[in-house]
Amino acid sequence: MANNFAENRKKILQSAIENLKKAQARQKEYYDKKRSNVEFHQGDLVFLATRTLPLKHAQQQGSQEKPKLVPRFIGPFEIIEEINPNAMKL
Repeated sequence: MANNFAENRKKILQSAIENLKKAQARQKEYYDKKRSNVEFHQGDLVFLATRTLPLKHAQQQGSQEKPKLVPRFIGPFEIIEEINPNAMKL
C-alpha cells in the first residue's frame, strides 16, 4: 500500500512537471510572436529613452516642466560606435 502511494505520487509529480514545461513553451511561443529582432549598426539613427537619464532641467526648482511631462525619448542620435550588441556609443 505504501509502495502504491509513493509510486502514484511520483507519477502525479512527473505529470505536473511535464504540464508546466508545456505551458512555459506555449507562453514563450506567444511572447515571441510579438517580438522581432532589431539590429542596429554604425550610422543608424536611434532615439534614446529618458527613463534612466538624470534630466537636470526637469528637476530644478521653479522649472516650468515637471519630470512627468518630460518626453519619453529624445533624439534622433547617430550611432558612432558599437561597443557590444546591447551597448552603442551615440
